[in-house]
Amino acid sequence: MDAIVRCISGLEEVTLQELKECLCVEGTLLFPGIILFHPFSQKHLADFCYATRSSFFVYELFSSFDFATFEELQEKLSILQLKDVKEPFVVRCERKGKHTFTSQEVERFFGEIIHISSSLKVDLNSPRTIIFVDIQDNHCFVGRDYAGYKLNKREYRIKTHPLSLNPCIAYVLLRISGWKSKDILLDPFSRSGEICIEAALSALQIPGAVHFEDKLAFTKFLDYSFTVEAKEKKLSIHCIDSLHLNVRNSETNAKLAGVAQYLTFSRFEVEWLDTKFEKESIDQIVTVPPSISRIVDQKEALRVYNELFYQAEYILKKAGTLILLSKHPEFLKQAASKFIFILEKEITFEHGTEQFFILRFSKKTI
Repeated sequence: MDAIVRCISGLEEVTLQELKECLCVEGTLLFPGIILFHPFSQKHLADFCYATRSSFFVYELFSSFDFATFEELQEKLSILQLKDVKEPFVVRCERKGKHTFTSQEVERFFGEIIHISSSLKVDLNSPRTIIFVDIQDNHCFVGRDYAGYKLNKREYRIKTHPLSLNPCIAYVLLRISGWKSKDILLDPFSRSGEICIEAALSALQIPGAVHFEDKLAFTKFLDYSFTVEAKEKKLSIHCIDSLHLNVRNSETNAKLAGVAQYLTFSRFEVEWLDTKFEKESIDQIVTVPPSISRIVDQKEALRVYNELFYQAEYILKKAGTLILLSKHPEFLKQAASKFIFILEKEITFEHGTEQFFILRFSKKTI
């Protein structure tokens, strides 16, 4: 059995780790953000779809091929032999790359072909089978969608911020930091709390699609029993922001996620962190510092970055890590050079139309 998982381009290493942990299988990177793997059964694939925290789409792969023009794409789609398609069905299409056609044109054409050739009923709102057409540049994958919605959605995200973090990215930052449930975690710019909430959810082994069970596409054609047994643990996760509104919103989201009791919420300016935490008491700082924008100019951003590294030098353990997400890494590197930090790892990825950088810093060994 072949399957595809779509994740964030440039951050595939975390999804590959998830495959090993959840299914004990290896994945193969086919294209940026597209991973091929081989589950043992439909239930095996459903297990991963339900559990994954870093993925956008998960589907059973029926066929894949290259094409040069829309006409060639139509021709190859029209001769595909699809098996075990339960009616009613619908066709959904996702595209990445430059094309002369739209996703809607693909959906309409392929839907009509399946309807005419197989006499299967179409239902745009409540289909039993979602045929997924996934197009990356001039390559096309066709399969059966197991998700039914974009898996980066979380039911707890009611209170948001203009700079709220995609939950998948928040989870990836945690994995890159090396954070374990026994460690002390700090996010000093929490905004709406995604990093801290994702940390608690993953530590408690709560699936990424929990509370979305009725939306999962595989429940329409597969007999599946949902069992969520949250692991009771004592966690030390500090969700901090300088604005009271952000702290309150983070707490609201955490309550909706069912993890508020595992987090500590505080309103603190970054320059006062050394008064709240003892020297070398924090294992990981994972955060998204303010970006240079119309609201935050370069001078103010550099002041905050310098203060962040100054405070981190004091409160971070000798073996601790500092993980930062930014669109302007050069300014963070400039600030880090003034303190006892070295850049261990730098990851570049694209999300939407923007490019981001993940920087992992550690303390210099003296």
